Amino acid sequence: MLASDPVNAPRNFYDIGLSALGRRISYGRNIYDEEWDVLIILDACRYDLFEEFAPRHDVYERFESVVPIYSCASATPEWLVKTFDRGPDELVSGTFYISSTGFVTEIDATRLYGIEEVWSYAVDPEYGVTRPGAVTNAAIKSYRETDADRYVIHYVQPHAPFLHCPGKYDSVGNGGEGGTQNVWRGLQEGRYERDEIWQDYGQNLLGVLDEVETVIRNVEGTVVVTSDHGNAMGEWFVYGHPKHNPVPAVKRVPWVLAEGAGRDDFEVREPEHVATGLGEQDLGEHLRALGYRS
Repeated sequence: MLASDPVNAPRNFYDIGLSALGRRISYGRNIYDEEWDVLIILDACRYDLFEEFAPRHDVYERFESVVPIYSCASATPEWLVKTFDRGPDELVSGTFYISSTGFVTEIDATRLYGIEEVWSYAVDPEYGVTRPGAVTNAAIKSYRETDADRYVIHYVQPHAPFLHCPGKYDSVGNGGEGGTQNVWRGLQEGRYERDEIWQDYGQNLLGVLDEVETVIRNVEGTVVVTSDHGNAMGEWFVYGHPKHNPVPAVKRVPWVLAEGAGRDDFEVREPEHVATGLGEQDLGEHLRALGYRS
């Protein structure tokens, strides 16, 4: 591949070298190193993004502490394997996972107490990703109807696509036909301004914080809000979140503590099945919408 693409060969060598380095000096916190009852994953949420935008949302008043940590991974598939496939059996077996992405098919689901695969029936056809409201509905329903020791609720957002501006970043990677937002590649190529992406990235975070507030209000015990990885925006000449990448910007994420209010005021709805199930082609489209396939 490198010989057939001499223009990008230096870039490819650099990426391969970083990945090899990341595998050798793997670092970061595993969620099972800490105590919690409900853990909320905001996919691809940098700490500095959270630090800047989260205080603008009412839910911030519920947070007891907000500190930066380094995630154990730099991409969702890597995080899932390190968390659920390699986590302590006595802890993983008591965990119910509410999943919004198709990467869950790559782990050993039998190790978990249970999984609700929201992505398999609630992917928004306009964006190719799971809407946050569907994840909240499934999470609270699962919380009320099962007896797991702990719950992991995984939202796609603030990961692109940015739901408030459909079509804005669709000119890269798909011929301008919609269905994806390859924001980081566009930033790397100079098609988009960093500051504008930052504001849209933050707006996507504010949107999912509405759901975080609902979850905290309706569960009990210790709630943690964190992320599986961040996003590089040019640091170390890296963009996005390649797997096994050691760049701090890709791994520095928030670790937020809150206490569940246990109000039980959310009315669970019967889920609206957008599709009866995703086939291989549909799953590919879903992962392309998240920027993992071209």
